Amino acid sequence: MNFLGLGGTPKPKQEDIIEVNRDLSVKTLFAQEFGLTDLDLLETVGTGTFGRIRVVKSLVDKKYYALKMMKKARIVRLKQLLHIQSELKLMATVRCDFIPELYAFFQDDNSIYFLMTYIPGGELFSHLRRQEYFELGQYQFYAVEIACCLYTLHELNIAYRDIKPENILINKEGHIRLIDFGIAKFLD
Repeated sequence: MNFLGLGGTPKPKQEDIIEVNRDLSVKTLFAQEFGLTDLDLLETVGTGTFGRIRVVKSLVDKKYYALKMMKKARIVRLKQLLHIQSELKLMATVRCDFIPELYAFFQDDNSIYFLMTYIPGGELFSHLRRQEYFELGQYQFYAVEIACCLYTLHELNIAYRDIKPENILINKEGHIRLIDFGIAKFLD
């Protein structure tokens, strides 16, 4: 898809379309017609206001990914189209070790999909809840990595605006990954 048309059923209005330059942004690892039929949908690992995140296995390259699935009707009803478009633009543009990479995006009649790096370690919130508290060294480690991530975003004139333990994943090596860029904003 060369656009993300989420507005009305007839023809999307101009403000409901985001043009995406694939050469400039999203890695072109998959064919243009890549979609749900190329994925083995596995378990749900997260839910949010607009949809869910599922672990998927690509039938193309046999690797595991996270698939963010969002209902178009819910996005339009809650007037979140600009936030979703901003999230797509940001994730397609930013390359940072502390942010999951966006590999593909596509849509069908009901939903839009972001195919991203799968982070198997879970949320910082879950780790904190399970352990009840972190040792000083753990706090310092996570704080430094979060600061590095925010610094990188600020260098790119991006305000994240949604920092909370539920939006910080821990990968299998113990490093953080910041997720959910729905209210992040490019600054002038």
